[in-house]
Amino acid sequence: ANGLVQSMPYNLLTYSEQFDNAAWNKSNVTITANDTIAPNGTTTADKIEQTASGYVNGNSTGTGSNVYVFSVYLKAGSVSSIRIRESYYYGTNSIFNLSSGTASGTGVIESVGDDWYRCSLPITYSVGQIELAFIIDITTVGNYYAFGAQLNQGSTALPYFATTTRLNLARVD
Repeated sequence: ANGLVQSMPYNLLTYSEQFDNAAWNKSNVTITANDTIAPNGTTTADKIEQTASGYVNGNSTGTGSNVYVFSVYLKAGSVSSIRIRESYYYGTNSIFNLSSGTASGTGVIESVGDDWYRCSLPITYSVGQIELAFIIDITTVGNYYAFGAQLNQGSTALPYFATTTRLNLARVD
């Protein structure tokens, strides 16, 4: 769209729509897969019930001196204040309020309709080969809905690209 050849696939996470998959680290959460209608109109959004202090954690690897952005679609359940944080190097985090549509710090929140928000957290890494880890958590017991996690290089979240379609990519010849 911008006239440049893009790196593909650009979503560095696996199982981007399956938070119940073992690729996602979990602590003190119960996940109900395909519990509600996602922003794309399919019944593929997961309900995440946090039973105590806990989290859902997605990981990938990257290189330093680059900017990465983690994004995920979130919808309030019994809880509307959700934190996304980088967990290995800098501890950068943002609180996303799904009632007021606001974010703290460097977080970016965008309404996408039907009470869904795309929440993004950009991080600049300055070290060599790195482990990229982002945690979604809440500060109280309760539930929320999640869909379409993505980790891409760059300072802004690119259009969502499900990792289930990695092998069905357009080719440049």
